Formats: sequence, structure tokens, C-alpha cells
Amino acid sequence: MKKVKNHLAVLLVLALVLCLMPATAFALDENETEIISVPCVTKVTPTTISVKAMDNVQYRLGSTGTWTSEAVFSGLYPNTNYTVYYRYGTGDATSLGVTKTTAVTSPASQQYIDSEAPYQLSMTGYLTTFDLQNDLSFFLYLSASKYSANYSDLRLYVMHKTYSGNSFSGWKTSIVTASPNLVTYNNTSCYAFCLKGMAAAELMDDLCITLYAKETSTGHTFITPVYATTMEASARNLLSKATSSSQKTLIVDFLNYAAATQNYFSYNTNNLANSNISSYSNLATQNNPTLVTTNAKVNTLPNATASFSGTSFSLDSKIGLRMAVNITETDTSNITLKISYTPAKTSLGTQNQTYALKGNKTDGYYFLIDNIAAADFGSAFEMTVYKGTTPISDTRLYSVESRVKSMLEAGSTNQNYINLLWAMMKYSRSARAFFS
Repeated sequence: MKKVKNHLAVLLVLALVLCLMPATAFALDENETEIISVPCVTKVTPTTISVKAMDNVQYRLGSTGTWTSEAVFSGLYPNTNYTVYYRYGTGDATSLGVTKTTAVTSPASQQYIDSEAPYQLSMTGYLTTFDLQNDLSFFLYLSASKYSANYSDLRLYVMHKTYSGNSFSGWKTSIVTASPNLVTYNNTSCYAFCLKGMAAAELMDDLCITLYAKETSTGHTFITPVYATTMEASARNLLSKATSSSQKTLIVDFLNYAAATQNYFSYNTNNLANSNISSYSNLATQNNPTLVTTNAKVNTLPNATASFSGTSFSLDSKIGLRMAVNITETDTSNITLKISYTPAKTSLGTQNQTYALKGNKTDGYYFLIDNIAAADFGSAFEMTVYKGTTPISDTRLYSVESRVKSMLEAGSTNQNYINLLWAMMKYSRSARAFFS
């Protein structure tokens, strides 16, 4: 009887283990002999999912993946859902359910995201820069010489360290694919990756980047160690290599603007973007520029069914004009705002852009113009609201600079707010001088 109780106790313990470990669908008897074996997930890391290797069983990742008898799926993204399927022989596919790779919570410079990833590449040099436009697109270029012949499907897994005030908030993650065509950067044929949506206040934020590349001959996905950088590091690099005073002034004014946004938003102010640039401070635009008002009606439309009713400013990841409109049209589908302007870089010719209607009747309709380069903040935008191809509003001239001027004239006593607006205008003027 005592022996039976002991066996029952062992079985109860095994049952409890199986309940707590649903991914491991096999059991052992007291002699460590496997007595149950079914297809299952056995291990998960940030970049791999391991499954139980079994005779005559194949696995695939996703409903369109390739069947394989290999026991590890590698080159996966951290903190991402995947579905593993299995089949016996050439039978029907059966799902093992959704498996989520584990998250990376604190990537370290020059360390592997997953030291157990079976296929790893040595570190290769990135060439980084950013586009001094409105949304601060951050570019990474990777020399194609090592990859173009042997690898495809190049992707970046980007972890962006964020703050709440001066405290660490968390990591934002994104996946960035390489541009479809090779580009030339620094006289080198490169793959180009563009990380959009960065704000000026985030210039000092750590970016931890891992490259994924699929080997053509085997289909295995390789990863590189983490590459840690910041947009500020690229700005400093550009500043050190700048060959003209106008370019140096532009970068210094930009760093001052980024620091002003940090102070205004109280974001990571212990690490300001313009710290330690005293050797370049004499290049900054010292005096506040004289701002120009561009605000006029240039064409009146009889019986207009749309009218401009006010403007506001967006200082999020992009600088933008929010143009409020009154609309009496019953059907608001296919209503757009069309603008035309001459950029600071006149060789580009007249620019024509179209924006979709946002908002609703209850809260108000508006258009958001948020893709204007800093150099063009002073450009006069000719704006007209259209229903399809038919104008339904007067035509108005307006500019970002006009909006900033009216905000400064409103008499705010918030010095960080005032400093931000003037820093923005200095940056805009130096961008105009450099790009025009």
C-alpha cells in the first residue's frame, strides 16, 4: 500500500508539472524514460522558438512557411507572436497555437540580443546620419559589399529608449526594412534604412539596433550584436565633418532647438542635446530673426461651402500646422486641402501637396500639414479646400512662420515656450540659408 501511495504521489507531481509547463508535452517515468511524446514547443528566447524533434514530423512557422524537420526557428523578432504548425509525414497541418518570443528589456551595447541564437554575424560598420527635415528621419546605411551576394531580406530591429521626465520609461520597438534599391552614400554602395517619427526632444535617446539578414544558400536568418547610437551622435559627427560655416551653423542651431524642446517638454533634461558644444557656440544664430507675416486671402470663391476658421500648432514628433475649417457640405468624403509653395531650395521647383480631411462634425474638421521642411517654415503656402477636383473654399496664403509670430505676440510668460519658438525660428533660418 505504501508503494502504491508513493507511485500516486509521483504521478500527482508529474501531473502538476505538466499543468505548469504546457509547452512541454512529454512526461518521464521514474527511470527517466520518455513515455509520452507529441509535437510541442520546448523553448523560447527573444529570437528563437525550439520545437521537439521527432521522427516523421515536420514543422513550419506561419501558414505559408516552409516545412522543415529542424528543431529551431531562428532569426525571429523579440516580443512577437508566431504560430507554429506541425504535420506527420505529408498529412494535414495542425497548429501548436500562438507562441510569443520573449522580450528584451535592457539591451546592452555590443552584446547579443540573444546569445543562444544559432546564426550570428560579426559586427559590421554602419554609416549613420539624419535628414534635417521636419520629422528628423534617421538614416542608417550599411555597406552592401558584404551582403549583396550572400544575403537578402535585410531588416533592422530597433529598440528606442524613452523617458518620462528624467526617468526611464521603457523601450519602444520597431522593424525597419532596407530600401528596395541600393543607394550611394559616402561614395559607397549601401543598403539604406530609414527610421521615421523621431522627435527633436528625443535626440539624446539611446537607439539599440540589431541587423537581421537571411543567408541565400541556406535560408537561415543571421543576427548581429546590438549597435548602440543616438541621433545626437550623428549630429556631432556631421558637425565635426562640416566644411562650410552655413552647415556648421545649421547643426548648432538644430542642437540648440533640440535642447529647447527637451526643456519645454521636461524630457530627459539631465542630458541636453546642446551640452558640450561650447567650441561651436559662436556659430549659433545669436539674434532673434525678424519674422514675416504671410496671411492673406488671394482668391474669393462665391458660395463657398468650406472656410478656414483658425490655426493651431503641433509640436509632437513633427512640427505641423493644424488648419481648422468650417464645412457645410453634407457629404464630407473626398474633401482635401491642396497646397502649393516654392521651397527654399528653388531648384526643386513648385511643390504641390494634398492632405486628407480629419476630425468630425461634432468636434470640428481640420487639416494637418506636418511634412514641411524646416527650411520652408517661412514659405508662403497657397491653400484651397477641394471637393474632388472642385474648389469649395477661398484661397489663402499662410506660413508656419506666421503662426509662430502670432504665438510670440500673444504674450506668454512661459520662458521655455518662448525659447522654443525662437530656437525653432533660428533653426529654420539657418536651414533656409544652407539649403537655398
